Amino acid sequence: MLKTQLSKDYFWNTASSIIGSISMVLMLIAVTRVNGVYAGGVFSLATAAGQQFQTLGAYEVRPYQSTDVRYRFTFGVYLSTRVITVTAMMACIAIYAALSGRPIQEALAIFLLAALRFFDAFEDAFYGEFQRIGRLDIAGKTNFFRVLTTMATFVMSIVATRSLIWSAAITFAISFIAMIALIMPPARTLFSLRPSIDLRPIGELLVTCLPLFLSAFLSMYLSNAPRYAIDNYLTTELQGYYGILFMPALAINVLAMFVFRPLLTRMANHWVKNEAALFRALFGRGMVGVVIASLLTFAVTWAIGIPLLNLLFSVHLDRFLNVLLILVTGGAFNAATVVLYYALATMRLQRAIFLDYLAVAILTFFFSRVLVSSFGLLGAAFTFVISMLLLSIAFALTLVYGLHHPHTDRL
Repeated sequence: MLKTQLSKDYFWNTASSIIGSISMVLMLIAVTRVNGVYAGGVFSLATAAGQQFQTLGAYEVRPYQSTDVRYRFTFGVYLSTRVITVTAMMACIAIYAALSGRPIQEALAIFLLAALRFFDAFEDAFYGEFQRIGRLDIAGKTNFFRVLTTMATFVMSIVATRSLIWSAAITFAISFIAMIALIMPPARTLFSLRPSIDLRPIGELLVTCLPLFLSAFLSMYLSNAPRYAIDNYLTTELQGYYGILFMPALAINVLAMFVFRPLLTRMANHWVKNEAALFRALFGRGMVGVVIASLLTFAVTWAIGIPLLNLLFSVHLDRFLNVLLILVTGGAFNAATVVLYYALATMRLQRAIFLDYLAVAILTFFFSRVLVSSFGLLGAAFTFVISMLLLSIAFALTLVYGLHHPHTDRL
């Protein structure tokens, strides 16, 4: 029975991960081919902003919730907390768009495109609960069909309207309907959907996950630092090129998480039961997945990456092969940091995670400006790979410390 459930978890988690990765690629392809590289640059910047503030909406509660096997908090608490954080997320996106300094139509497009991350942030509260009760397959299945709906609606809308604004607005409305229709029926049969009105546990959860949220916010900053520097020093067209070149680097994360995400709750149980050897074995499986995914992606990218991207996006990227390979290398280090991060979160080393992120983010803030202003897109690629390398080293050292100083519960 356990083996059958794990197979379902893997299948739907894999399907969800694939559609999540493909959706961003196809949406960017549609925008670039229909409206050009400049529009692709606006889309890429909006996506970066949406991902940045999605960390506020999700508040990085999912790793804690899915490993909360002792049920410190009820789903009602997780749901009420998510309503608060998602509201704050949407407000911050609106403020960011208003202060972007771009023409009003571009600012509106950035707001609407970034707002599409609302669904990923809000749904995550339900997915975390599905995973906690051992039904990750439901989370994967629901996410698969909702993302498929979002992707299909956006692509058809951009082709029909040729407008980023109208396409994003239509997609938001259809995605909202799809979210309600897909999530609510299975959720109400497995757990109570009544939100909590008790502010004390909500406050405790916000405080408990604050280091994880701050870490996630800084993590997203590290991924997006090259884009922000490009926005400051280069052109919107180059922003569009960077968005295209960055796509293969994301494939490593997707492939690695096929193996690792379904193992999170099992890994938490091993840690709580002081089964260090089994904990390390599951972590090792995740790292092996990163190595295999990295080698596979690098080989394919080196062989056919540029011709494939040229064909898909109808652009000419031949002069950017070195940038592409550097970004893929950075993607390998990024995937390693994700696996390390989840292991550290399971060990409840939130404060240590935050300090690692903070140190690397401060360094990245300064050298990103120097590298991008001096070397253009090549500098942006080096910014990404250096920041991910530094973070993976910091996390690895923290993991070694945590394994030698084990404690069951940490804030």
